[in-house]
Amino acid sequence: QLLRLWLVDHPTDAQAWQVAGNLAQAMRQPLRALRAQAEYAAHTGQLEAAKDRFMAAQAFANQHPSNNDQEAAIVAVRLQQVATEWRAQQADNQR
Repeated sequence: QLLRLWLVDHPTDAQAWQVAGNLAQAMRQPLRALRAQAEYAAHTGQLEAAKDRFMAAQAFANQHPSNNDQEAAIVAVRLQQVATEWRAQQADNQR
């Protein structure tokens, strides 16, 4: 619970996301684990990996609709944000 509160106040703390992912995985919370892995990748500059992890999280949420709706909504928004950032990065690389 403390870690979640920390991440609300410090959403770009990559190390905290990594710990959150490990904890969620250990607690058998796959959607939270996937989101945390995606956030870690996003905040360490691995945008393509982050996009892929968010897509995996979204697919999991769609296949298991009884999971946390709030977490699924966050995943959908973050996927759009990271995908936009990734596309912009790709466009810059082609210039």
